[in-house]
Amino acid sequence: MPSHGRAAASTLAELIDHLDDEHGGVLVHFPGTGHQMCHADVPALAWGVAEELLRAGAEEGSVVGVLSGTEPGFLPAVFGVWAAGGAITVLPVPPMPTAPETVAAALGPVAELLTHVVVTDSQVDVAEHLVARHPALRVVRVSDCTPKPRVASTARSESPAVVQFTSGSTSRPKGVVLSHSAVLACFASTAAASSVAAGDIFVSWVPVFHDFGLITILFGLWSGYELHLFSPWHFIRRPRQVVEHMSAVGATAFGGPNFAYDRIATAYDDGLLDGLDLSRWRLALNGGEPVKPSTVARFSAALAPAHLSPGVLFPVYGMAEATLSVACPKPGAPARTLWLDRESLGDRRAAVRVPDGSPDGIGLVSVGRPVPGMELRLLDDDGTEVADGSVGEIALRGPSLMTGYWDDPDATATAFRDGWLQTGDLGVRVAGELYVTGRRKDMIIVAGRNFYAEDVEDVARTVLPPELGRCVAFADTDRERVVVVLETTDPATDAELSTRVRGLVSARLDLGAVDVHAVPRNTLPRTTSGKWQRRLTSRLFRRLTGS
Repeated sequence: MPSHGRAAASTLAELIDHLDDEHGGVLVHFPGTGHQMCHADVPALAWGVAEELLRAGAEEGSVVGVLSGTEPGFLPAVFGVWAAGGAITVLPVPPMPTAPETVAAALGPVAELLTHVVVTDSQVDVAEHLVARHPALRVVRVSDCTPKPRVASTARSESPAVVQFTSGSTSRPKGVVLSHSAVLACFASTAAASSVAAGDIFVSWVPVFHDFGLITILFGLWSGYELHLFSPWHFIRRPRQVVEHMSAVGATAFGGPNFAYDRIATAYDDGLLDGLDLSRWRLALNGGEPVKPSTVARFSAALAPAHLSPGVLFPVYGMAEATLSVACPKPGAPARTLWLDRESLGDRRAAVRVPDGSPDGIGLVSVGRPVPGMELRLLDDDGTEVADGSVGEIALRGPSLMTGYWDDPDATATAFRDGWLQTGDLGVRVAGELYVTGRRKDMIIVAGRNFYAEDVEDVARTVLPPELGRCVAFADTDRERVVVVLETTDPATDAELSTRVRGLVSARLDLGAVDVHAVPRNTLPRTTSGKWQRRLTSRLFRRLTGS
């Protein structure tokens, strides 16, 4: 658990005052560059950033952009904004090398809403292009700030602390407003549910602008654990190097979406694990996208010879609107998979067990029970709570929920019903544990039958080569057909591959109305957090085909 001072902080600005306590010497490492800093280094630098922001005209309650990669300047940047009484919005920077003018152009819609941006060294060129497009924007560069004495913050527990933009995978991105008290409540519930605490060594690579990456870092400073932060590009290119680093430092925790664990498993397909010791690794948080049973099996089998415990993989359910954590299993328990009849789950919204691996089934991985302080209900279309074993929309109530959507009272009013957040996610509860089945807006309704988009895509991926696997499914409601758009690298094989995908999807779903279209690699749109944008793909498809 954190020190008394850190745990007692009522705002993130107040947390700064306690970073030089008994955990002040705990290090934050940046292995990709060799840099490091300790918790106690952050306050004076943050107060220096705060002083420059105030000098530049930032006011109490200002939403300040933080333009940063995974680097030491990120910490004083975010804490500096809070010390100045503002709220942060961490601007999305592509994980791969991208031209600064391209990044600046993509940030335009958010930049128009801001008056100030704090920038770190790696993003100075982007900031210059951003100012060229938005001349009124005031920029504070972290490296130009000098350590300063304490700055008294005006932030209060109910003040906005973070404006976190949602993924936009099913709609236009909205700014999720999180108060200081909501973020701190998330820290407390996460600590109680996961047992992550001071003494742990957490390795992360998730982008700092993503809620998973941001909260992991901030939670580390609240709880006092040691952080090792890789850039997303480093992990994507060299997953083995990250795992080898975990072995070398005795890392105990790691986090990422499902594809990260597939990537690790693929990296060790050769079975070469000599010298790798992962015996201290006890939590592998898997969240941010659906957790796949095949991934659980592949990852566990690939790293078992390196002394990886069977209960390491830790499937979690969370979202930006809840700060992050919503539900998780008991730490150390092997991931539980439930196989349910596809047709019953879609059409009747009922959980009917089928044999494991059945071609007529969908494998769902349990995300456990709500974290302490979080209430969870499953509701039907009329808002009535459904019985265990029935599918319903997940609704939440708890202290870590958002205040609302930034400058969007209509969206806020729609999101809440009688104090309960309507998540748009569908789930089923079996034996007290939650299984997330999909997104309400991603349901494919064809010929009076319901299909989950993720399930259609999973079926299609079993045909695609391992290096591909990129596809999106949606409904063509005008023609009553399921459409699968898949990426390929060789036009010569498009027709044959499309035929195979069409045949398998038709057979598994017992549906003749399936269209498959091949497009070049890197065509399908994703959100900044890597999720497929199904609705945007559908609109683009209709525009291109005239349907």
